[in-house]
Amino acid sequence: MDFERLGATSITLVLFVLFVIAQGYPLGKAETKEGSMKTAWIYVDTNKQVGDVDHLKVFANPDAADEWFKQHDPEGVVFEYPVIE
Repeated sequence: MDFERLGATSITLVLFVLFVIAQGYPLGKAETKEGSMKTAWIYVDTNKQVGDVDHLKVFANPDAADEWFKQHDPEGVVFEYPVIE
């Protein structure tokens, strides 16, 4: 992911969204050596302006992302990020 192109505002927004999700929404689980860890999958539409409602999409699991991609962006990808608690 090209973080320089995203800019600090987008990265801050992604972190905020992850924090909000961690506060009450069920997320997918990823197995790690230390146990299980909550994760979220994030899609960034680089054709949208920062702050646009469609700039970021956050998915609780890869199945939800796959369903969204079928209708909206068949060639899109999401990146898995850990949710810090």
